[in-house]
Parts: sequence; C-alpha cells; structure tokens
Amino acid sequence: MDILLYILYISYLLHLSQELLFCHTEHGFLMNWSGITLKTCLYILIVSLNPGERLKSTLESVFAQDYKDYKVIIKDGGSKDNSIEELKASGLLEGHDNVRIVSKPDKSIYDGMNQAVELMNEETRSDKGTYCMFLNCGDEFHDNSVLSQVVPFLKENDKPHIYY
Repeated sequence: MDILLYILYISYLLHLSQELLFCHTEHGFLMNWSGITLKTCLYILIVSLNPGERLKSTLESVFAQDYKDYKVIIKDGGSKDNSIEELKASGLLEGHDNVRIVSKPDKSIYDGMNQAVELMNEETRSDKGTYCMFLNCGDEFHDNSVLSQVVPFLKENDKPHIYY
C-alpha cells in the first residue's frame, strides 16, 4: 500500500481519537494510543484475505525478531483458500501464544484494518503506552533486529511523530 493511502487511513483514525500518536518508519507505520494502554508494548496487526503462503512468510519474519514483547492479531476477511486452516495445521504457531486469529468478513482492507484496531482495543483498555504496527501479508522485516531498534526509540520519544 502506498504512503498516501496510509496517511489517509491514519487521518481517519486521528479523527476517531485525538489521542492517537503515530509514526512511519522504513519498517512500516507505528501508532501509539496515549490514552489506551496495554501490557504488551507492540501489537502487530496483519489484515489478510486469501493470502496463500504470504501469511506464513510474514509470520516467520515476525517470529524471527530478537525483540519478543509483541502480540500479533491476524484479521482475516473470510479467506476461501484454506490458508488460515493450513497455517494452523502447519505447526508454525506452536509456542506462539501471542498470536490471535479472527476470521470475519470485511468490506475492504480499510474495514479489515479498523476491525483489527477494534480487536486490539478490546485487549488494551486498561494499559498505557502501546504501539501498533500494520504489516501486509507478504511483508517481511529487513533483518531480525528491526523491532529491537525501533521500540526503544519510540519509548524514548513519546511525542507524536511521522517518520519517512
């Protein structure tokens, strides 16, 4: 998805909540809800529809990160290609209790993103200082230390920023 669509989506979210802080890095958008907090520092939201093997490659990249204080929410739009069932049967999720998969039809990728944020918010009502990052199916981190480099920077710089 190109940067303009992300900015439009972020603008929409800002309309919903004045307390949303966000930044764009070379690794994707990260957002911080200053009024909503959580025990897990980082939520990685993945929206999918018939992703095939792309979802597995994205999750492998996430699981390979040396920073482990995250939770993954996969918001599937009702895939018909059995990719979610195959993912569950593959064994990739074993030992990863920090992954939640929700299959529910959505109207578009943006509706799916909104539903993913709502799922995150259900879990984070009483916590503070949480970040959210969207990854698309097929996206992979550049190396295994991306999150361990980005998260400390975000914690040290608690003012709203946009990075390009």
